[in-house]
Amino acid sequence: MKKQCKCKKGEIIFKGYSKLFKISSDERFKTKGGEVLACKTCGLIQKKVDANFKKKINLIYKNYSAYPLTKGNENLITLNNKNFFRSDIVINHINKNVFKLNNKKILDLGCGSGFTLKRISHLYPENKLFAHDYDKKEIKQIKQIKNFENFYTGSINKIKNKFDLIILMHVFEHVEHPINFLNILKKKLTPNGIICIQSPNIKKNFLDILTFDHISHFSKTSLKVLLSKTLFNKNKFFNLLKKEITCVVYNHDNKKKVKIHLDKNKISNEIKNFQKKINKINDFKNHIKKLKKNNSKSLISIFGTTVPSIWIANEIGLKKIHNFFDEDKFKIDKTILQKKIINPKYVKKNSILVFPCKKNLAKEITKKYENLDGILKSF
Repeated sequence: MKKQCKCKKGEIIFKGYSKLFKISSDERFKTKGGEVLACKTCGLIQKKVDANFKKKINLIYKNYSAYPLTKGNENLITLNNKNFFRSDIVINHINKNVFKLNNKKILDLGCGSGFTLKRISHLYPENKLFAHDYDKKEIKQIKQIKNFENFYTGSINKIKNKFDLIILMHVFEHVEHPINFLNILKKKLTPNGIICIQSPNIKKNFLDILTFDHISHFSKTSLKVLLSKTLFNKNKFFNLLKKEITCVVYNHDNKKKVKIHLDKNKISNEIKNFQKKINKINDFKNHIKKLKKNNSKSLISIFGTTVPSIWIANEIGLKKIHNFFDEDKFKIDKTILQKKIINPKYVKKNSILVFPCKKNLAKEITKKYENLDGILKSF
């Protein structure tokens, strides 16, 4: 098969993946089957893109809705006990550490509801804003954003403008041909323009493998290797969010090629470790099913409303789920999978508490609330 990374050497197909439910990134579509593999050269973990995969992807994007629970607003991210929008963190960092967001032409590619552009307009109003998306359903509200200039749809090749900043906010992992895609975008940049890539980090968030429409699952290393194969030769990575990669790619005409040293043994070990993580997901699935069977009268409450939480609910069976609980104030009192999302302080005592995260994080959350005293299950 043709790999996203275009490395010539073979790949390793992971076992046990096809048995798992996969959930779309907008949390509305579920499926089983499919294959996920790793490149033996660079370690990029990627989905096998065949006719069946494309058919399902088209179904997802036909009715896609980003952040449906919060009506197009990003999920809140907690840092040092304070809540932030992802866009604010990334935008402020660019303004402080890359270049000043003043009198710039900015394109949000894969803009969805236009949330990132709204935040730029609010925080840095002296810029000209542009949007691209294949779906036009949000165009009316996007056009109402202050300093908004134009909405593009269809082929990116047809965009004639050039931009100082192109934003790929959780878009790049959806792209089937990422190297060709970046090379096209290079032509859309001003001489000193940049592309900002924000994507899940598979090494820090292995449950991202459950997101069906994420084609590439990047680590910093595999993304660096992929970037080295593009027309770009300068990039910089920033540690802004624990489970995510933030990278700025510069449009410099330096002919010096970027050389990436690859440790074959390290990549081989990482691939083996990832197989163990897929095994762990399957073990977790089987364990929570047994847990419910042995505690048939207990209520099950699931923490969070992201893809891993939806996956857990589907693996257990919706009839057995009592509710979801979340600390995001914008989600409380909404429903997902016809189950109510409640404040953690209202979870019934002695419930079975299922957390799609590591045990130390689950314990941090339960310590905040006296009522979270039931059986705790986490990764």
